[in-house]
Amino acid sequence: MRKYLRCFIGVLLALCMCAPEGVMRALADEATATASQDATTTEQADESAEDASAGASSAEASQDASLPSGDGSASTQQTLQQMIDATTDGGIVTISSDMVLDETVTIPAGKSIVLTDDGSPHVITSTAEPMFKVEGTLTIAATSDGNLVFQGTASGARDQGTVATVTTGRLALQGGTLKGDVPSGVREGTVAVFGGTFDMSGGVITGEQKAASGYVSTATVLIFADDAGNGSTFTMSGGSITGNSPASSWPVLVSGSTMNMSGGSIDHNSGGIMGTSSTINLSGGTISDNASSGIRINANADLIMTGGSITGNSTTSYGGGIRIRSAGSAQISGGTIANNHADHSGGGIYANNCDGLAITACSITGNSAGDLGGGIYLNSTVATSRIDNVLITGNTATLMGGGLWCCPTSNATAYVTNGMALFDNAATGNPSAGDDYVNLDQSESGGAVVSISSRMLGGGLNAFYNDGAISCNADGSDFWSIWGIDGSVGRYDASNPG
Repeated sequence: MRKYLRCFIGVLLALCMCAPEGVMRALADEATATASQDATTTEQADESAEDASAGASSAEASQDASLPSGDGSASTQQTLQQMIDATTDGGIVTISSDMVLDETVTIPAGKSIVLTDDGSPHVITSTAEPMFKVEGTLTIAATSDGNLVFQGTASGARDQGTVATVTTGRLALQGGTLKGDVPSGVREGTVAVFGGTFDMSGGVITGEQKAASGYVSTATVLIFADDAGNGSTFTMSGGSITGNSPASSWPVLVSGSTMNMSGGSIDHNSGGIMGTSSTINLSGGTISDNASSGIRINANADLIMTGGSITGNSTTSYGGGIRIRSAGSAQISGGTIANNHADHSGGGIYANNCDGLAITACSITGNSAGDLGGGIYLNSTVATSRIDNVLITGNTATLMGGGLWCCPTSNATAYVTNGMALFDNAATGNPSAGDDYVNLDQSESGGAVVSISSRMLGGGLNAFYNDGAISCNADGSDFWSIWGIDGSVGRYDASNPG
């Protein structure tokens, strides 16, 4: 600790990069044209083939089961289960009345069933948890999202979804609304998948709220490995997960499994996606306006982002857009990270103690941080970070590093290679320093080392200028609360850059 303090005592020199505005705007245009390809084409083709196959199966079915109008008594559950059991594999069950269920409806292994409506709105509620136990394949295909509304009831049970629990089977949501309750059990949510598959191409999942007391492992959509370690898969190509506030703060919780998002939206929840020991593939869709990080990558999880947008998320902690920690890693080669906020550090991206961060062909704009690194905050003791062909502009930090902050306490090596467009960021507080970039090179003491290309994106030469300095107490005490302006190094002045 003493060695660190000695290394840090004195001033933090901050840098600002400047170039003619016309050149910068040209570079910005080039940076926003990413090299990544939209991964949705193959998935949409697969879905079209799948839909065609389901239609053929339905046409071949000997009968479609249509529920008669009823009084919503418990007998409707028996009728529904009977019709599912009697319907030919791949057949359609049409719901034509409101229903109240008091027992779980099971989709048996080896059977595929499609639930749809008769063109009128119906609400299906259940006092049993789960409403559906999916061991085969259940497709919910309402003619509009409001025509089939499934309202689950939480009982505090472990490893259950109020609407659906998927084990060895597959749940496909194409249309309709799944409404959550107030779960309080261990790994309880609206949809719970353990060793199965959940495909969401449409529909809405909404309404789950935080219990006054209970386990923080609740989530709206739980994607977990089963007891044998077989991972689950969640593929989201459409639809919306919105208006949820589970106890964990994360409407989508992925553990030991895989999530593929190519479309749809996760918005206006208490958080976005959390991954632990999992792979999160983001190629499209929107994660926006959530009250915590858009994506949080935890222990041994990997984020692979080739497209999509992470926008307008805000956290009282770290990493408004993306937070990577505890040996997680991220490869970002496309997409947009914009207008996110962190009360502390890393408005766009916060990478702390991660296994690696590689960013290419991405736009990081308009993000803000209350402390350090409005665009990106790097603090890693084990990783090599690379930033290539990236647009970082319009970001702000109150203290230092409006665009990019590289923490001096790490022993990471950061390579800013093959050019990037880093300009028009701002450090706005008093004191503050380093509109665009801040780093304290500690190569001699084994600390952070940053290597920056001499060329910007598009081939232009970099031009760096001193942009202020901040000092802390000589003994290193009150590191985060006592800062002062070092008048020996002035802020950048465009009329006299030095």
